[in-house]
Amino acid sequence: MAPGWIASDVLDAWMRSRAAAEDVSFEEVRDRDVRAVALRRIATEEDVARAVIFLASDAAKAITGATLDVNAGQLFT
Repeated sequence: MAPGWIASDVLDAWMRSRAAAEDVSFEEVRDRDVRAVALRRIATEEDVARAVIFLASDAAKAITGATLDVNAGQLFT
């Protein structure tokens, strides 16, 4: 599994540091980043947990050697 950004205090702190470095508001950085994600939201811990449950279920019993991106369509890092 390959989670991308996950909504968390750590992500908020990173966005706040970028906002300070760019001399803009946290909200501006967050909104700009969210607009660049396909689903227009940041993935959550629950999104990752649901993917884990799926992979551990019989529904995924034929999946091997695959990477499951859990990132709401994030195309950047």
